[in-house]
Parts: sequence; C-alpha cells; structure tokens
Amino acid sequence: MAYLQSSNKSFAVYRNFLYLCSRVLVHKQVELDDIEKQLKEQDNMDDKSDLKERRDRLRSAKYSRKTQTTDSDVAQDAAQPELIQVTCEKLKEYSEHSVLRLIRFPNANV
Repeated sequence: MAYLQSSNKSFAVYRNFLYLCSRVLVHKQVELDDIEKQLKEQDNMDDKSDLKERRDRLRSAKYSRKTQTTDSDVAQDAAQPELIQVTCEKLKEYSEHSVLRLIRFPNANV
C-alpha cells in the first residue's frame, strides 16, 4: 500500500484526524483557562494584601520576582512564578497544535 501511495502524488491520500486535533486543542484551551483562573485568584489576593510589595507585583515584573520571608508568603510567592512557567509551556504546546492544525487543514471549518 505504501509503495502504491508513494508512486504518484494523486494516490497519497491520508486521514487527517481533524476531530482528534480539535479535541486536543479544546483540551489545551481548558488547561489554559484553569491556569488563567488561578493567576487571577493570586492577583486578587495580591491586590487585597496589606503588603505593598504584593500590590506592586500586579504592576511590575520587578516586584513579581520578590519573595516574602514568612512561610505562608513564601509558599504563595513561589506558586506564581511556577504557574507562569507552566503557562509558558502550555501556551507553547497550544501554539504548536494550533499552527499544525492550520498547516494541515487550512480550509477546515471546524
């Protein structure tokens, strides 16, 4: 079969798995949505904080890298950079799948 398909371009017919590609993209969107909600929760907590550094973290990347000294603050401050890193990785995955879908199925109306 492979020999026949490779012998002429018009014989090269393959499944596109469009449904599965769409499912993967939807799954990635749900993951990103969950992360976005977690980051918004952290931003709301920072905004309501008594600590100026926490409130400033919403306005500047410089302050977002600072950590506090109390145990609960350290745990909370460590969570945000980790979540940002996870977000970066998930966005890369999502972008790769999105681009591949567009390349493979440019005329898909799904």
